[in-house]
Amino acid sequence: MTGVPRWARIAVYAIPVAVLPSSLWRLPAAFSDGMGVGERAYIVFLSVLSELVAFTAFGLVATWGERFPRWVPGLRGRRVPPPAAVIPAALGAGILTVLWTACFVAQLVRPHRNRRGDPAQQDRSSAPFTLATEP
Repeated sequence: MTGVPRWARIAVYAIPVAVLPSSLWRLPAAFSDGMGVGERAYIVFLSVLSELVAFTAFGLVATWGERFPRWVPGLRGRRVPPPAAVIPAALGAGILTVLWTACFVAQLVRPHRNRRGDPAQQDRSSAPFTLATEP
């Protein structure tokens, strides 16, 4: 990480920390009553996956983000072409922007319903928490 500006290193370390509350907020839902094993596993998997993806930001400031590691057959030691990182990142950012914008609008527009289909008593102030905990 030599030659990397201090602000960039701080930003990279902040990314997994910023994702952590969302991952932790989901976990109590995984262990609430009335959920099947598959639903519980999905919620835990989603939390773990979110953190793992957040840790990939370290590739922006680490040497393994510039050159392929020696253990990668056929690519070892070669430079990582910028499009190999930029294209997946741009596609992921675009998809997530559309997805979360649609979820946010849907959450604000439609009434929230509980598992039985009855309208739940919920005010708009809980929308951010609901969005953070629902996949």
